[in-house]
Amino acid sequence: MSNKVVIALGSNASDSRSVIHLAGRLLADYFDWIRFSEPEYTLPVGLLGSAVFLNQVAVARTQHGKQTVCRALKEIEKQLGRSPASENQGIVIVDIDLLQWNEQLLKPDDWKRDYIQRGVAAISFESAE
Repeated sequence: MSNKVVIALGSNASDSRSVIHLAGRLLADYFDWIRFSEPEYTLPVGLLGSAVFLNQVAVARTQHGKQTVCRALKEIEKQLGRSPASENQGIVIVDIDLLQWNEQLLKPDDWKRDYIQRGVAAISFESAE
């Protein structure tokens, strides 16, 4: 059985466009099928003095289990340089969050964000069936 996932990517690094692009390539290597929304700049939420974020939404299908996927997302963050030290300085090199697992919505506050709604609406799972 193929699992349906929705993923949010974000970066406020000085080279956020490159980071999001590379994160997308690593995700594409991992997932059986994946599609991405257009990247979108947004104001930071909960980070005082932070630079704007470049965000992107992805929908994917995978044969992997939920915990395996979560570990893979965290590993990609580490590969791209996410660290507590940079976050202490207000720099989020990359943030990759699992927002939906099959029909289970995760991170309800994130689902309220406009760019998440636009991103999900722009991508169809039907072509992955």
